[in-house]
Order: sequence, then C-alpha cells, then structure tokens
Amino acid sequence: MAAADKATPFFTLPLEMRIEIFSHCSLLNLLILTHTCRTFYTDINCTRRLVKRFSGYPRETQTVPDPNTKRLTMLPNGLVPLTIRIIAMNDNLVGTSIYDYDLHDFVNSPENENNLFNRVYGPHERRPIEHSQQGWWCCNGCFLVKGFDEYGRDLDPDVPPFFTLPLELRLEVYSHCSILSLLILTHTCLTIYTDINSTRRLVQRSKGYPKDPESWSSAEARLAGCQLLPPGFIPLTIPMMADSDTLCLRSISSIASTVAPGRSQSGGVAAVVKQSVKERLWKPGTGCCENATKGRTKKQRRVEEAAGARNGREISFTLGPTPFYSLPLEIRLEIYGYFSPLSLLILTHTCRTMYVDINCARRLFIRPKGYRTNPQPGSNTEEQPPSHPMLPAGVTPLTIRMLDHHIKLALGSEIELFNSVFGRPKYSWRCCSVCRVIKRRWHFGIGSCAKCINRRITQRDLTRNIDMWTDYDDRRRARQAARAARAAAAQQGHALPTSVLGLGSG
Repeated sequence: MAAADKATPFFTLPLEMRIEIFSHCSLLNLLILTHTCRTFYTDINCTRRLVKRFSGYPRETQTVPDPNTKRLTMLPNGLVPLTIRIIAMNDNLVGTSIYDYDLHDFVNSPENENNLFNRVYGPHERRPIEHSQQGWWCCNGCFLVKGFDEYGRDLDPDVPPFFTLPLELRLEVYSHCSILSLLILTHTCLTIYTDINSTRRLVQRSKGYPKDPESWSSAEARLAGCQLLPPGFIPLTIPMMADSDTLCLRSISSIASTVAPGRSQSGGVAAVVKQSVKERLWKPGTGCCENATKGRTKKQRRVEEAAGARNGREISFTLGPTPFYSLPLEIRLEIYGYFSPLSLLILTHTCRTMYVDINCARRLFIRPKGYRTNPQPGSNTEEQPPSHPMLPAGVTPLTIRMLDHHIKLALGSEIELFNSVFGRPKYSWRCCSVCRVIKRRWHFGIGSCAKCINRRITQRDLTRNIDMWTDYDDRRRARQAARAARAAAAQQGHALPTSVLGLGSG
C-alpha cells in the first residue's frame, strides 16, 4: 500500500503519456523544458507534432542541412532542435488566458510569459545589456521576442495595460463607448484606429456609415484605399455623422472642446453637424439655426427655414483655424524649407506625417553634406542606415550620424537645444560650443572637442614662438645699429662709449 500511494515519477511514465502531457504546455514552457534535462530534450525535439506548433520551425521543404552548423548527436538526422531564434519574431508569448484571472491580476501578474522569458533569458545584474553584445528580450506590447539590436536603451517601455488585453476584450470595451468616443479614439493611435475601423458592428452604429460598397461616394471610395485597414473597410469620419447621428449634451460639449479648441462657451458652442468643411454656430438654448426656438414645432421650423432661404437670408457660418496637417503638401514643404537641419531632424521625431514629409523631400537635404540620396557604387551597405517601412524604397531617413562632422549649428539656442535633447548619456552626442560641429561625446575634453583643444594649443604655441622671435629680431636690429654708429664714430676719429650705444656690458 505504501508503494501504491507513492507518486509515480514522471520519467517512469510511458513515452506516449509524456508526449500527451507536453502537448498541453505552451511554447515557452516547451522551450524551457528542453533546457532542463536530456530526456525532455530528446522527447520534445523528436516529436514533430510538438515542434511544428512553432511558427518559425523549419518545415520538411526547409530542412536542408547547413554545413556551417554543428549537428547534435543527441537528435536523429534531419531534426532541428528548438532554440530562441526559432521563436524570435514568429510566436507570441501570451499563454495565460484572460478569462482565468481577474483583469487587474492578469495585467499586473509577474507570471505572464513575456515577464517569464525576460526573467530567464533577458539581461540581469550579472549580464547587463551594456556589456552584452547579443541577447533576447520579449516586448511588452507585441509579445514578440527580438534581439537587443532592435531595441533602444530602454528595453522595457511603458506599455499601457489596455494594449496588453486580447482583441476580443478590447472590442468589448469599445462597444460601451458612444459614437463620438469611438471617433475620438480612432485619432489617438494606430492600434485603436485599426481595432475600431476593422469591426463593422462598431462603425455601423453610425447611421451615416455606408453599409453597401455600391453606395459609396467618390470620397468614401478614396477612403477605402487606406492601407491600414483590410479591403472593403472605410474609416469612421465626421461627414458620416453629419445629419444622421444625434449627440448627447455631454458629447456636444466634448466635440466643442475637441474640434474647436480655444473658443469660449459663453460666446457659443461649435459643433460639426453639417456635411460641410465649415462649422455652424450653436448658441445656448437654440437648435441648429437661429430660427429654432423652444416654442416652435418641427414643422413650423421647416417652413420658416424654407421661407428664409427663399428670401435670400443665409445662416451664418464661421471658419476655424486651419490645422497645419490640412495644408497641401507643397505648402508644408515650402515651410520646411525655412528650417535648419537640426529643426528638420527634431521634426522627424515628432509624428509620422512630418517623418514621411521631410524624409521623402530630398531637396530639403541638399544642405546636409553627410546625406546620400542613393547608395554609392561600391559602398558598404552595412554602413548605410536601414530603410524604414514607412518610406519608399531607396529613401534614406535623416539621422544624427549624417550631421556628424558636417553641419555647423547656429550660435546660442541651437547648441543648447541639441545638447539638452541629444547630449544625454543614452545618446552620446554633443555639439561643440567652439566649432559648432556635432560629434560623439568621447571626442570632447573640458568645455570643447579634442580638435578645438588641439587647435587652441597650437595657436598658443605659435603665439609664444612669434613673441620669442620678435624679441630676438629687436635685439639683432639694436646690435646692428650700434655697430653702424661705432663704425661712423671711428671714421670721424673718436670712439663712443659702449653705454651710450645701449649695448651695456655685453
């Protein structure tokens, strides 16, 4: 009985039962188990239905032996062991179900797979990232494993807990928002933009949203070409809400502060309710026009509005301030042409629109000497900055490295601005206050760069040598004048004393 009550060790179980237990483990658990002992290593790596769960695992058509890799004797020929490189950029490490825990416990739980991976395979106090040439880290936003070279200095960025939720739970949260809240949320970030506009049951809550693609207007057909949305979807816009959706009083005040900021509530609340670029004035206690009063019925208001239109009376409109992004591209490029290279570099770090506008306009980069429009023949492609997916092929984005040793910043504010933004230790860049050139931080001594210090030392030595040679020439000329005076006195028959000639005792 004692032997029967004793728990059976896992390694004494049949292979089929062990594989069945492995099939219930997540991808990260399988990887960690292969690093525990030889039995787990061979059991998991020799079972194709387990390793094929990994998206990055090579299939039968890809299992070509690499002559540069050393074959492991513990596995049969043709089998590839599980590694972190197979998981990297392929599999999401989200194994914990949201429905098994409370929302707060799930978001803040340290036992999520991304935290577990970073704790086991990420940098730690004995292997910090500053001293690691290579390594792995799981992102808290997309839950993909990537190398250190794809991250900045801050490997664990602050990701809002909302984005760590599954898509189904985020859509459930969106369903409790009003139509105006959905519209405003689509203008916040790319993730929420695609979540809302790709879900028909959310956008079709707007009565003006076209449900049939055949009824799309020309403007809506152009919106359907948005590359951020799947084919057949158009984003939710204000013209779709015009004359169709009714906003509550709280939504009216919200859209007044969002669409027309800076306008006082006492002077009138502005709301975009007309299918027009202009804004119609709303006054407290009135409807959508000046004739809509509380005592008139809907039919009477229609009759009076029609009579007023026939009499030539027009409802007043007002134009709001023109945003910078609504200007044509040519005007924006003309404005960019008045900026310095440093201002253009900082603007490319502000938003996506300016990043694409500035980097795609090559005529703005004629001034930076380090900018190359196309790779030069025979040049090392590894030294070229990598192409960005937001830019067309062959377009090189502007970076600080291109301004290095090539651009002189303006005196005063630009030098202080660059040193305050990019002069921190994490960037290791600095602008010299003497030569006004951007260089690496290790080129700097006390107060200025090494080149300026050497130039200053050279000038000081040269000035000292000039002073020394000037004194020597003065003494030589004095001796020549004394000899000439002595020779003239000797010819006249009397000699002058040495003290009179200014030669002294020497």
